[in-house]
Order: sequence, then C-alpha cells, then structure tokens
Amino acid sequence: MADMTVDDVAAGLDRTLDRFLAAVDTEAPAVLLQVECPSAGLQWRGAKGLRQRNGAPALPTDCFRIASIAKTFTAATVLRLVRDGALDLDDPVEAHLPPSLRSLVQQAIAPSDRALITIDRLLRHQSGLHDFGRDPEYARRVGREPLHVWSAEELVELSMRGGPLVARPGERFHYSDTGYTLLAGAVEQVSGRPLPDAYRTLLPLDRIGLQHTWLEGREEPPSHAPVRLHQHLNGHDMFDLHPSCDTSGGGGLVSTTNDLVRFVRALMHGDIVPHDQLGEMLRADQPTDLGELGAFAGQGIFRTPVNVRNRAGEPTGDVVDRFGHEGFWGVWMHHYPALDLTVAGTHTGVPISDEARRQLLEAPVHLVARLR
Repeated sequence: MADMTVDDVAAGLDRTLDRFLAAVDTEAPAVLLQVECPSAGLQWRGAKGLRQRNGAPALPTDCFRIASIAKTFTAATVLRLVRDGALDLDDPVEAHLPPSLRSLVQQAIAPSDRALITIDRLLRHQSGLHDFGRDPEYARRVGREPLHVWSAEELVELSMRGGPLVARPGERFHYSDTGYTLLAGAVEQVSGRPLPDAYRTLLPLDRIGLQHTWLEGREEPPSHAPVRLHQHLNGHDMFDLHPSCDTSGGGGLVSTTNDLVRFVRALMHGDIVPHDQLGEMLRADQPTDLGELGAFAGQGIFRTPVNVRNRAGEPTGDVVDRFGHEGFWGVWMHHYPALDLTVAGTHTGVPISDEARRQLLEAPVHLVARLR
C-alpha cells in the first residue's frame, strides 16, 4: 500500500533541493529538477539558488548547457539514418567521413583497425579511440584559451596525436568524445546537412515539443529562449567559455529540464526511433568504468540499476533500471520504465561530493516508489 501522496512527494522533492544546496554550500550556486510520473498524476519542477553568484534567483524554466547528454541526440540521429538505409551499424565509419576527417583517421590508424571502427562500436564507446575530452592538452588549451574556436578537425587531430587507440576496436568499453565527433561528421556527410539541421530534420524535435533546445554557436537560439544559467568548474564561472570546444556531436546543446524530460520520455516510448531500433539502442549489457554515471552502455544511452530505499533509507529489496545520460556540467536526463518516472535536472557547479549527488539524483526514485 502507498505510504505517500503526490503532495507528499512534491514536498519531499522541494526539501531535497534545499538539502542539496545546504550540503554543497558554495560549490553549486543553483539546482534545478523536474520530475514526472503521469500514471501517478505527478508533474513537478523546482529551482533553488542563484543563476550566478550574487545574481538573481534561478527559475525552473532557465536553460543550461547539457554537455554529453547531446550524445543521446546524436545517437538517435544516426539511428534515423540507419532506418533510412543511409548507414549500416556494421559499416566502418571511415567510409562515411568527410575528406578532412577521413584523412586524419587514415594517417593515424592502420587499415586493419580502421575496418573495425564501426558505427555501432562508436555508438557504444567500443571503438578504442583515445578520448580528446580527457586529454591533458585539451584541458590545458580550454583553460588557457577559453575563447578559442575549435573545429572538428582540431579535436580529432588532437585525439589522433594522443593515441590514437587505447584498446583494439571492439575489445572493451572506453568512453570517447572523439567517437561521437566522428559520428557527427558521418551524419553531416551522409545527410548533406550541418549537424544542427540534421538534428532538426531527422529528429521530431518540434513534434515532441522541444521549444528551447539548440546547438549553441552553430544555430541561432530561439527568439523566446529563456535565461541561461551560469555553470561553474572548481568555483570558476564558465559562462563565457566558447561552445565550440563541445559542439561536434558529443555535446554543445543548450536545453531545459522540461525539454530533456520530453525528449527522453519520447525516446523511451518509441516516438524518436522505431521500437525495433529502440530495443537495440537500450541493449545495455557492456559494463563500463563509469560507476553510477552509467553502469552498462547501450547506443548513446546508459543503464544503471538503482536500489529503492524506504523512509528510513534502508534498501527495500526492489531494484529498478535507470536509462539515460549525464553531462559534464552536472546535468542528467533519466527514465525509469518500471516506475513510469522521468527526471531531468542540473546543479550548476562541479565537482561536488558523490554522496550529495547520489542523494539528489535518487531522491525522486525513493519518493515515487512510495506512491505504489
């Protein structure tokens, strides 16, 4: 029997935001959260804290950079091209790259390995490619030249210098922004469209109601775009960081909690890629080294088992699967099929304590489970 009402859950979610900000003190100026469970009649969103230090209060409608959550958008776009017969999951990506990216790959990687770097392995982070996103030179240049305008070629060239392979393709999971930059290059080459146009042409973003999502720096923001939050790294305000360091398939989108909830919910219900492709996309049986960020990898999405807890914080014995993605700037987009629960949110400072993060992300699960 349920031991909570929808109003109780809403109050619990509000307290969760207060506790989180108190726990992280000045590390994260704001936190936003949206929680939906239609079968229980729950639709809630909230915001606490400030848009920037010493600034105006954050609002639930504010937008923010979503970083690697964009990989799910890129993966869905690739799968639409697969559906249309323009790509095949077993194709080596080399065959579909624009000449500038193909040349970089060919110069650095032996033909026998290039043949194994397939579309599917890139989607699942099994290509073995060095990750420019974790390359020390990339971090130094971003910090030293925050206004530098990066091209996809620069990012891939940096990755090729850094390895280019850390494992044989198909051998194991290795998270790689480089892989998604190559996927984006293939999308542009095959579709004949720049990446933002490909997103909008191949994905039903308008039909599912994504009004405030755009690829920053590569298309104009919507005329009615909400205020963008300031996001912080080690206490430094990164608002003015040029978006090009993260707009080539692996990141770069700006969005809102409402748009992220709509997107992942539509995806999980087969409204973005067909159900047969969705089943393969969600086939997340490859263990990762990401821990709670994503325990098992699918195609541009991760599955993580979550232990449900009672009011006393003790495990109930129930375990629910979480599907979704998280982004570097403290952003997450999750769906729990067993609970009909969808959650999106952001905290505007990283890094934060693992325990504070876990309590924030899992609170909706424990609260909604008590409605049933």
